[in-house]
Amino acid sequence: MASLIIIAISCVLVAFTSLLVFLQNTKGGRERSFLLFSITLINWLVMLALLVQTEHNVWFGRIIFANTVVVAYELFEFLRYIAHYRHENLAVINKVIAIVGVGLALSPFVLESLSYTSTNEVLDVVAGRGVFYVPYLVGVVWIALSSVWVLNSGRKKSDEQERRQIRIVTRAFLLFIAMTIFTNALIPAVLGNSNLTWALSLNSAVLVGLLAYAIVKHGFLNVRLIVARFVAYLLVIFVLVSLYILIILLASATFLTVQVNTGFIVLFSLVSVFGALSFQPLKVIFDRWTKRVFYRDGYDTAAVLDKFNTILVSTLELDELLERTSELLARDLKVEFAICAVRATRRTERRVVGTKKIEFDEADVKAMRAITPKLKSKIVYAELPAPGQEKARTLLRKYNIALLSRIVGKAKKGQEGTGYMLLGAKKSGAMYTSQDMEFISLIVDELEIAIQNSLRYEEIKQFSKTLQHKVDEATKELKQKNAKLRELDQAKDDFISMASHQLRTPLTSIKGYLSMIEEGDFGKIPKQQQNVIDMAYQSAERMVYLIADLLNVSRLSTGKFVIEPVATKLPEVIKQEVRQLDRTFRAKDQTVKVHIAKGFPIVMLDETKTRQVIMNFIDNASYYTPAGGEINIYLDLHKDSFEFKVVDNGIGVPKSEQEKLFKKFFRATNAKKARPDGNGLGLYMAQQVVSGQGGKIIFESEEGKGSTFGFRFALAAVGARKAK
Repeated sequence: MASLIIIAISCVLVAFTSLLVFLQNTKGGRERSFLLFSITLINWLVMLALLVQTEHNVWFGRIIFANTVVVAYELFEFLRYIAHYRHENLAVINKVIAIVGVGLALSPFVLESLSYTSTNEVLDVVAGRGVFYVPYLVGVVWIALSSVWVLNSGRKKSDEQERRQIRIVTRAFLLFIAMTIFTNALIPAVLGNSNLTWALSLNSAVLVGLLAYAIVKHGFLNVRLIVARFVAYLLVIFVLVSLYILIILLASATFLTVQVNTGFIVLFSLVSVFGALSFQPLKVIFDRWTKRVFYRDGYDTAAVLDKFNTILVSTLELDELLERTSELLARDLKVEFAICAVRATRRTERRVVGTKKIEFDEADVKAMRAITPKLKSKIVYAELPAPGQEKARTLLRKYNIALLSRIVGKAKKGQEGTGYMLLGAKKSGAMYTSQDMEFISLIVDELEIAIQNSLRYEEIKQFSKTLQHKVDEATKELKQKNAKLRELDQAKDDFISMASHQLRTPLTSIKGYLSMIEEGDFGKIPKQQQNVIDMAYQSAERMVYLIADLLNVSRLSTGKFVIEPVATKLPEVIKQEVRQLDRTFRAKDQTVKVHIAKGFPIVMLDETKTRQVIMNFIDNASYYTPAGGEINIYLDLHKDSFEFKVVDNGIGVPKSEQEKLFKKFFRATNAKKARPDGNGLGLYMAQQVVSGQGGKIIFESEEGKGSTFGFRFALAAVGARKAK
């Protein structure tokens, strides 16, 4: 009975495992091969159970012998797939041997009869003709040994984890076949009978146990997660069923002695409610437990990616990015250490940041940098043999590095990438899986972009520092030059001030003598000389105004320009300035009309400087108005203000140059042509004088049609009062 229970459990576990594998990929050769092997194994176990139940019918014995050959052959086919062995010659030979073996096993020449002895409860195996039994046994052994040869020949094509998986599973199957041949074939052939038939069920239990170990410990056939969830649900159901049975039994024995029907209804209702409430908490508990058992080194890829993306979004500094990324990978991937290295560029130095400090030999660094760009894969795994990676794997093992990945978007030959990611071994001792490498490749792809952004950010910062340094140097140089210019400007102002004072006295004398000559104090002068004297007088007059402008500019720059308001009769000032320019008007045959409002008040203005402004406006109007032109001078009085305007019909000012007209030393293009000897100070000084007294300049002009210049003051601002 015990052997039947073991056989039944083995059949269920093998069937469950094979279905899980097959449903993952129903078209895969490896999955189909494993399913066929499982079917033959289950058939073999079922035949064993029937043999025991039918008092050892000889035909069931022959079927078991035939199934032994089939199980060995299906094992070979399965190992051929997982060892990546593709040569068909050996497969054809083994298939022929399996067919011959099945024929021999079903014939009466290998197994003639089975007799049962009740006292010893053993199977007596009577061997037939040895000449047929020995080839049968040799064929089974040949298939088993060829399976081992296939595994060894295909080892270089598998990674380390696959080799570990294959090694464990192969040992389990070979142990199963060896034990079966020894206990149920070899011993009966030598001794003539056997008392070890019960070992068949034990052999199958060992096989299933080793298979389960390979799945749990080394992720065999990628069904570990499904098995973990199945175990969790199985434990939940077992606990709940046991607990419910216990509750019902205790409650029935204690409370349900009288009203059985009603009590059971209430009890089952309560148990149902309790079951509904307790299922999910128990499921969570067992999920966690099975995850710790089956996935000690597991991690949630979505959660790790979320944390990694948070780092990418919140970090621009390169060192901080590498440090936080290394800490995340070491912690969440449960590896011994993680290091991110970024190679040096023309503007940045090499960075090596991680959870462990490793002193690398520069020769090894150069060797690794020379090797990796030549590889198709950007990941080098120290435990995974691959073409061209032998030297790289040796260097990794020298520094106890389990895995290296180039930080590059796409792995191309000749492209080194931004840097490298170095990972230590897993703390659990497990191997890196293909899923781990795919996840690391995804991390590296995103990290490469983030590093490029950080490097650009550093370049911008460095450029900003360099630019700031150059700006500081230029500013310092500019300050020095400005200081020198101020010294030169001060020297210029001093010179202008001195020259103006020195020129004013002789010009005043010249102007006075010319006026006396013109008035006949030294005798009557001919008309021809009169015109020359008039021109000399006008030139002297203009020179006086120029000197006055230069003195005022000098005073402005030195802060000595002071407005000194006095009671001023503005109508008289205007008339006087018009009379002074009378000769000029007459020389150009210009018509001048003065319009002064009646009852104009006395105002508080700097009479000298205001007189100079009025003279400048009238003189400019005369100079830039052609001969025969008309000039109108207005002094208008309004309710709260007054205006002085000089309106001419001269050359006007181009519209494009009007904004610059009142700047120092600026002259309009047409004005330069009409009067090459101008200095551009008159209008500048006029604006300074008017604004300095609280007034506003009036200006309107249209090129070719004339101009209007003047000023406006509020009566309250100039303390206007009625004239006596």
